[in-house]
Amino acid sequence: MLFLTLTIMVVGIRLPFSAIGASLGFVPLPASYFLWLTLIISGYCVLTGSIPPFKILKYKNNLDR
Repeated sequence: MLFLTLTIMVVGIRLPFSAIGASLGFVPLPASYFLWLTLIISGYCVLTGSIPPFKILKYKNNLDR
């Protein structure tokens, strides 16, 4: 599943830079797009990875009562 996801991502990113993409009317995205994309995805990963431990502690304390 991970391999398939990564393959689709690579094809989607490279397609506008290829001759096929040009014939379809695709244009390459600016480099700043990829910078923002990286920052947003990194922030999402940090947030979704840091919230569950707090929720576990909160609900574990409620179960102990």
